[in-house]
Amino acid sequence: MTKLNGWVRLGIVMSTVWIALATFVYVNEIINHPSFVGSQVPTLHGYFHWVDDLNATAKAHAEAKARGRDFSERYVFQRPTFSPLGYAALAFLPVLIGWPGTYTIVWAFRWVSQGFRT
Repeated sequence: MTKLNGWVRLGIVMSTVWIALATFVYVNEIINHPSFVGSQVPTLHGYFHWVDDLNATAKAHAEAKARGRDFSERYVFQRPTFSPLGYAALAFLPVLIGWPGTYTIVWAFRWVSQGFRT
């Protein structure tokens, strides 16, 4: 078995941290929608399936009527639900692109620097 150098070990740790952090953010957004993270990262909304939240919609309609405010009956609240493809894209795609991308950048840097040595 070959020993891993420090950069590869750092990459493994960073990949693991990213997957754990992305999983936490994903689950947190489903449970606590709208959450702080979801409000700071608006593109995060593309990673979920969106379904109608009829309970929240009925509650909002009742509160609006009780206050005498106009609330469109066509307005429906939505909430995020789990999307396997969305979760995989958020958690694993950056890792799958990052490893070959990093090796390509290192290879290109070494290739160019060797050209100046000859």
